Amino acid sequence: RPLFDRQGIRLACPCTGGSNGERAAAGALRVTADEEKARQVLLNLCSNALKFTPHGGTVTLAIAPRGEGRVAFAVRDTGIGIPAEKCEAIFEPFVQVDGSRTRRTEGAGLGLAISRDLARGMGGDLTVESAVGAGSTFTLVLPAAPAADA
Repeated sequence: RPLFDRQGIRLACPCTGGSNGERAAAGALRVTADEEKARQVLLNLCSNALKFTPHGGTVTLAIAPRGEGRVAFAVRDTGIGIPAEKCEAIFEPFVQVDGSRTRRTEGAGLGLAISRDLARGMGGDLTVESAVGAGSTFTLVLPAAPAADA
């Protein structure tokens, strides 16, 4: 959170428990995943959102059920957005939206490729929806943990 505050970007973390928008009870949504790998993916997504969101923007992390037996972690930003024709390519190694030598952000273009591989290795997926000038939403979907016996 301090990095977001320093750059003047609001970090919001609403957790919903269903389609009616109610807050989920703590621990109600559980996934079957490698904790370290899932954390690495989410950290990369939040870091990218911070990098591409201007001062005064917002980054939102939301967690919600996704269909039968899945949980979605969505990282939404109000940043620069990604052209539709590049939305799949950014998951390839060494690909960046702005490949010019004068781009304002750093990076080798490996983070999203590695993140998608990690997500798929845990039985999930990583996708993006974006519009230039309107921001992006990266969604990590992982298998839900089986319900505990009552």
